[in-house]
Amino acid sequence: MNIGIICPSEIAFRRFMPALEKLPELHFAGIGVGSKEEWFGEQLPAEETIEKILGEQRKKAQEFITQYGGRIYDSYEKLVTAEQIDAVYIPLPPALHYQWAKKALEAGKHVLVEKPSTIAAKDTAELAALAEGKGLALHENYMFAFHEQLEAIRETVASGELGEVRLYRVSFGFPRRAANDFRYNKKLGGGALIDAGGYTLKYASMLLGEDARVRYAQMNGLEDFEVDIYGSGALTNSDGVTVQIAYGMDNNYKCELEVWGSKGCLYTGRVLTAPAGFVPEMVIRKGNEEEVRKLPADDAFGKSLHRFMECVQNPEIRQKNYKELVRQAELVDEFRRQAAGLRSRKMKVRKIAIIGANGYIARNLIYQLQKEKPDVQLELYDLAEKHVDGAGHYHCVNVLEENLEQKVDFSCDILYMFAGKTGSEKGFDEYEVFLDTNERALLNVLNAYRRSHSKAKLIFPSTRLVYKGKEGALREDEEKEFKTIYAINKFACEQYLKQYHEVYGVEYCTFRICLPYGTLIPDATSYGTAEFMLGRATKGENISLYGDGSVRRTLTYMGDLCEILIQGAFSDSCVNDVYNIGGEDYSLREMAELIARKYQVGVTYVDYPEVALKIESGSTVFDDTKLKEKIPVEYHMTFREWCGCEK
Repeated sequence: MNIGIICPSEIAFRRFMPALEKLPELHFAGIGVGSKEEWFGEQLPAEETIEKILGEQRKKAQEFITQYGGRIYDSYEKLVTAEQIDAVYIPLPPALHYQWAKKALEAGKHVLVEKPSTIAAKDTAELAALAEGKGLALHENYMFAFHEQLEAIRETVASGELGEVRLYRVSFGFPRRAANDFRYNKKLGGGALIDAGGYTLKYASMLLGEDARVRYAQMNGLEDFEVDIYGSGALTNSDGVTVQIAYGMDNNYKCELEVWGSKGCLYTGRVLTAPAGFVPEMVIRKGNEEEVRKLPADDAFGKSLHRFMECVQNPEIRQKNYKELVRQAELVDEFRRQAAGLRSRKMKVRKIAIIGANGYIARNLIYQLQKEKPDVQLELYDLAEKHVDGAGHYHCVNVLEENLEQKVDFSCDILYMFAGKTGSEKGFDEYEVFLDTNERALLNVLNAYRRSHSKAKLIFPSTRLVYKGKEGALREDEEKEFKTIYAINKFACEQYLKQYHEVYGVEYCTFRICLPYGTLIPDATSYGTAEFMLGRATKGENISLYGDGSVRRTLTYMGDLCEILIQGAFSDSCVNDVYNIGGEDYSLREMAELIARKYQVGVTYVDYPEVALKIESGSTVFDDTKLKEKIPVEYHMTFREWCGCEK
């Protein structure tokens, strides 16, 4: 079987090729050098820069050919689609794994991918499903897992010599590498968790079994780095066995396993990184006595390649491998999600820009950020001459202006895009305004973002109105229906964000919001349906509803909404996707009757006006399971509490 390599990387030359030579059934056929489009995308640098970088890549590729034969392919695409290639090895930076593994699988190639398989569990699951559907091997190269020393350690523990296991501790970290190393580059999928941390999670799951669960997670950063640099955590299984993990990539070198038993302890180094031929040792300590024992030498890379070939040849092993890949990716996602609420203050978000700063949600968010993140600089932008609440660092800007990057500071870490115009029936009469302030405004921001080479995470609020209403809870992928210009605007904006991410790498997060209520700002009023009801009732007026008031909504208190918008923005897990924000499920009639009883007024029901009936969306109740899988979500305020009806 012929295998090709995407990218002449250091690990491919130093580790993969020597191991490949020992495997007669797998033959090296060639290596791919990225084209200028594959390297740089549409934003091409100066020609001399292109030639310098690609020239270096061709030179490295030639070293492979000189020593091992094969041929050079002048693009990754040509390699993965070449008829003479049966399998592809992908040692690219992690953020590129999904893209090229998918292309290779779609082209009918077996795939051996460096760890991690991808940077998101959903992407790994998609690759596994694609490989399974085509009967192809998909193998993640955590080679340490196949080293014979692990079996020797397992046998020692199983023998009872150490007594009952009280604790496992797995540690892996290494000194800081060069500044241009992909591990420290967020856009390339950098970060300690998916690099050194992935090893510790992988071994922890092997020690604990299939029911391993993350119980505690901490990710830490350092000044001037955009990724996590070190971290720690704990996993347990249903038997209560615990594995503590610690990892980092600005640490003194450490690669250790400790097993603490009721009768003795076991210590060993190089448990995750033993090179071919290296003879590891373990120390057994009982009381004050120590014994040093040799562990087996092995070639873990060679063993991993052998496992890859087994996956190619054996459907049962392929199935097992798919599950292992997805399980590893899920553990990483779960670790990241739990760590989102414990993010170190060293991982600085120094500057946040908010466009549309005079809007209802934006004003409350600014209030919450000033209270919760006082060390973060806020830069605020809107069309009015001053901020409604008198906030500082405010700039009067028309978001439709040309050269917006000269007016808005896109060097921020997070960018909230609240500029826009809401409304239902008004959109038909004011369509130009709706198109300008919603769609064209976002497109102008995205192009200014792109021209300024921003790395900010863009947070975008969307609406319930993109959904086709139904009974029961709505997931993000439910059927869409657009009955207003505003709904069309918002869904179009969601698609713009997705496209700019795919083409230009814009990092974004879209939050669909159903019915917010309440305010955090002293002496300010709320907004929308709930405020309308409460306003009439407090004046002694009856509350009027269209129809019978049976349509249902998800109600979210503004304080809870702002907390989610902040957590989602600061989280590495909520990224490049759409999430429903949840809350409480109420019908409009239940809302009105609750308030009416409190203030001793009535509820009147009137017929829908013709247009209002045609554009009514029906019940929209949100399922927020997807969001809860990414960040810790809590809803603290209830609607009854807010309107003073708790008792």
